[in-house]
Amino acid sequence: MTQVIQLQTKSLLLAVIVLLSFSAAAQNKIQVEGIVTNKENKPIAGALITLLDDSNKILSYASSGKTGFYKIEFTLKDQISLSIHAIGYSRMEKKITKNDLIDKRMNFCLQEEAIPLDEVEVLVSDMEPDSVAINIDDLSLTENSNLNEILSKHPAFTVSDDGAILYRGKNIDKININGKSAFINQNKIALESIEKQLIESISIQNNYRDQFILGFEDKRETLLNINTHDDMQNIAVGDIEGAYGAKKKYQGRGKLLYFSKYINSFVTQNTNNFGALPLSSREINAIFNRQGKFSAMETGLVNGLFDQNVARTHDSRSTSTATLRLQKETIRMNSTWYYLANDRTASEGVSSISPEGHPIQSQNNINSDRYNTLFNATSFDWKPNTDMLVGYQLNAHIIQHKDSRNSHIDLPKENFDRSFNVSSLGNSDNIRMNHTLHHSQRFGNKYLWNNELNYERTQIEQSNNLSSVQDNVNEQSLFSPEISKSNLSFSTKLQYRNKLGFMPWTQYQIERMKETAVNIQSSSPNKTTRNAIHQMLMFGVSGEELLKYINYKTQIQLSFYDIQRTQHFFLPFKLDFSYDKRLYRYYVVANREYNLNHIDYAVDRIINYMDISLGNERLINSFNRNDRHSIGYAYNNLFKGRSWGISANHTLSKGMLNQNFLQLNNSGVRIFETRNSPLSRTITAKVDGAIRMFSSNYPVTASGEIGYQHAINTAFNGLSEFEMVQKGPILGVKLETLNSSVINFNIQSKANAFKVNSLNQSFDAQSFKSSFEAIVRKGGFEGRVNFLYWTDRLYGNKLVRRNVNFHLEYHHKQTAFGIRGRNVDDFFPVFDNVTYNNYIIINQGINTLVSNDAVIRYALIFFKYKFK
Repeated sequence: MTQVIQLQTKSLLLAVIVLLSFSAAAQNKIQVEGIVTNKENKPIAGALITLLDDSNKILSYASSGKTGFYKIEFTLKDQISLSIHAIGYSRMEKKITKNDLIDKRMNFCLQEEAIPLDEVEVLVSDMEPDSVAINIDDLSLTENSNLNEILSKHPAFTVSDDGAILYRGKNIDKININGKSAFINQNKIALESIEKQLIESISIQNNYRDQFILGFEDKRETLLNINTHDDMQNIAVGDIEGAYGAKKKYQGRGKLLYFSKYINSFVTQNTNNFGALPLSSREINAIFNRQGKFSAMETGLVNGLFDQNVARTHDSRSTSTATLRLQKETIRMNSTWYYLANDRTASEGVSSISPEGHPIQSQNNINSDRYNTLFNATSFDWKPNTDMLVGYQLNAHIIQHKDSRNSHIDLPKENFDRSFNVSSLGNSDNIRMNHTLHHSQRFGNKYLWNNELNYERTQIEQSNNLSSVQDNVNEQSLFSPEISKSNLSFSTKLQYRNKLGFMPWTQYQIERMKETAVNIQSSSPNKTTRNAIHQMLMFGVSGEELLKYINYKTQIQLSFYDIQRTQHFFLPFKLDFSYDKRLYRYYVVANREYNLNHIDYAVDRIINYMDISLGNERLINSFNRNDRHSIGYAYNNLFKGRSWGISANHTLSKGMLNQNFLQLNNSGVRIFETRNSPLSRTITAKVDGAIRMFSSNYPVTASGEIGYQHAINTAFNGLSEFEMVQKGPILGVKLETLNSSVINFNIQSKANAFKVNSLNQSFDAQSFKSSFEAIVRKGGFEGRVNFLYWTDRLYGNKLVRRNVNFHLEYHHKQTAFGIRGRNVDDFFPVFDNVTYNNYIIINQGINTLVSNDAVIRYALIFFKYKFK
C-alpha cells in the first residue's frame, strides 16, 4: 500500500513539473462600448444594439442602461451590420468595418422621427445569438457583491445551494474570464470569489467553440463569460480575512486571482470551525467521476466528505484549492488541486419504524468523522496544427477517513424492552488513479477520427470494529473489506460531416475489468474475483441549425459483456433534441443505460457508522438499468426582465443493488441485507418563472415555482415485496426589492407537502422553510439581518426551528471590518429550539427518522484586507 502511494505521488509530481513549463492564448473577441442619447444629449435607456454578420445572423446584442451606457462583445468579422433601436425613436442602421473599431468606443444619437436608410437592408433573425449581454446595472449591487448575489438577483438565472447555475433550461458548468477557460465545474468557487468590482461585463456565450476540441458538433456549448476591467488584468488581486468570536469560533480565509493574456489561475483557502465549505460534491463528481466509475464505497466516502449538515456540535474544516490554466496557440495545460481536512462531531436521535408503523429501535448517538483528502485533475493538450490534437489527462484522489459512534440503543417492549451501549471505530483508505491518452485527427472538412486509451486503478481498504456491552460482557465484531480494481479500455471513433445538420458517426470501445473483493473476518478470508470484457459498438448522428433552429444528437449502442464466460447483450440509447430560438427553446432528452453492479456488494461491511450490511456475491454479476426522460420549454426575455418554463422529468431504475433492513442483532444493531431492487421510479413536473416589476419606481423581482413529485421505491419486508410511495406538491416563492435606496428586502418560502404510503400506512414527510431578510446599504456600510422559520412534519411529529442570522460590515478603501453571526438567538435562547435538520429515510425497507438536537452558533468579529 505504501509503495503504491509513493509511486503514484511521484507520478503526480513528475506530471506537474513537466506540465508547469507551458503557457497559453486568447480568442479573437472584440468589446465595444458607448452611450446612446437623443438630440438633446439626454441618455436613452433600453435601446437595443444588435450586431449582424453578412448573412444577417445575429452575432450579439445588448441594451443600454439608465445612463445610456452599453457594452457589447462579439467575434470580429470582415462585414458587420449594426442596428440601434429604441421605442419612440427611429432605427439607426449602418455597416461597420475594422477601422471603426480601433478605439473600441461608438456613441449614437437617435432621432425622434424615423429616418429611412436605403443603404442597408436588415432582416432581423430569430435565431439564438452567439452572445447575449447581461445587464447588471439595475440589480441594486455594491462593488463587493459576489457573483452568487448578482446571478441570484437576475430573472434569467437560477442558482442552487450546491453551485448549479441554470439558464434557459441549460446547466452552466463553465465560466470563462476574458474569453478564456477559468472555472470548469467550479461554479461554487466562482460564485464566492468573483466580485462586481472585477467585472466589466457579463455575457452568455451560446455558441462557444473551444479551440482545443476538434469536432463538428462542439459549437453548441453554452457558458458564462466575464470580462474584467483593464486594471484588473495581468495583476494578482484577492483578499485575506480573519475572524474570531463567541464559543471560540474562528475563521481564516483568503483568495488570490490572476487573469492575464496567457494565464488564468486562482488559489483559495478557508479554515474554520463552524462548517463552512466552498466546494460541493456535485462538482467533485463532475471533475473526478465523469464516467460514473465511483463504487458504492467511494460514493459513500465522497458524500460524507461534503456533508453539509449544519446541526453539529463541532465542525472544523480546512479547504485549500489551486487551479492553473495556461494556453498558447498550440499548447494548453490545466491543473486543479483540492486538499480537504475535516473534523466533525454531531449529536443526533434516530428512530427506526417498521413499514407497518411499529417502533423497532431508538438511538441516541454521538458521531465523529475525520477526513484528510487530496484531489488532482491535470491535463495537457498539444495541437501541432489545425487538424491534429493529442493530449494526456490524470485524475487522482487519496481519501483517508476515520469515524466513530457512541450509541445508546433502546428497544421497545415488543422487542424485549432492553437497552444497550454500542460503540464503533472505523478507518477507510481509498486511492484512485485514472490515466487517459487521447488523439484527434481531422481530414479536411469531412472526416474526424478520435482515439482514447484509458487505465484506471482503484484500491479501497476499510476496517470497522463494533463493540457492545451486554450484562457486563463486552462483545466485539470486526469487519475488514478490501476492494481492488484495474480497468483498461480503448476506444476509436470515426465521424463524417455531410453538412452542419447531418453528421453521422460510429465508435468501437473495448474494456477489460479485473476486480477483487476480500472479506477479512477470519483466518480464511472470503475472496470474490470478477473478470469481465465489455465491448461496445455505437452508431449515432448529430446536427446543428437544422431548418435553422433544430439541434439534435442521437445514438444507439450494441453492448456486449463477457463475465466469467457468461455473455450478456444490451441496447442502450441516447437522444437529445432542442428547438432553439432567440427568446425560447423546447427540449427533449431520453437516455437508457445498463451498468454492471458494483463488486462492493459482495462483502460484509459497516455503513452509516454501525449498521451491518451483509454482502451477496451471487448478485454482483447482475446488471441495473437506468432510464432518464426530460421534456421542457424555457422562455427568457432579458430586455423585459421575464423568464418562465415548464418541465417534466422521469427516472426509472431496475435491478439496482441496495441494502434492505433484515433484523436486529443481539445488541440491537440494525442488520441490512443486499437485495436486488426490482423498481425505483420518480416523476416530477414543474412550472417556474421570474419577472421584474415596477422597474421605473420601486423595482422588485418576483420568482416562484410549483411542482409535483411522485416517487415509488420497491422494498422488502422479510420475504414479501412492497412499494413505498412518496408523493406531494413542491412550492416556492421569492420576492426581492432592487431599489437604489437605503433599505431592501428579500422574502423566500419553500415547501414540500409529501405523503408517504407503505403497507396501507400513511404518514407525513413535509418541510416548510421561510426566511425574511432586511438589507441596509449606506455609503460603505452594509447590514443584513435574516430571520429563518422552519417547520417539519415527520411521522406525526411537528418540529419547529426559528433562528436569526446577521452580517454587519463597513468598507473603507481596501479594508473592511464588522461582525456576523449565525443562529445567534440560541445564545440566549430566544425561541427554545430543540431540534435541527430533521429528515426521514424511507427506501430501505424501514423508516428512519433522524433529528439533531444541537447546532453550531457563532458571533464573529472579522477584518478583511483586499489587495491588487
